[in-house]
Amino acid sequence: MAPEQARSAGGVDFRADVYSLGATFYHAVTGRLPFDARTPQEMLLKHATATPPPPHEVCPGLVDRGVSGLILRMMARDPADRFDSYPDLIQHLTDVAAGAAGTVDLAGEKTPHPT
Repeated sequence: MAPEQARSAGGVDFRADVYSLGATFYHAVTGRLPFDARTPQEMLLKHATATPPPPHEVCPGLVDRGVSGLILRMMARDPADRFDSYPDLIQHLTDVAAGAAGTVDLAGEKTPHPT
């Protein structure tokens, strides 16, 4: 559940779906959930207040920094920090899938791969 859904039912838009897709991608590429919790309430609280560990740090050498940055941006707590539209998200997914030079940081800016 996206943080804004946990806080209030009002003001939720497509970016909640982007968050959920990011959490699904996180699980798919790391093999673990973005947050550990003992109860559903604790899990909701973590989604609303915490940032998950970067996937490339959870699976060093297995998850590309570009993929990691894309997922973390999709899972940004503030909806305004996520992608502005589905076409914007699709373009970034395409760039990462194509191995476009650089990584995607949380602001969506491409930075060169370290060599």
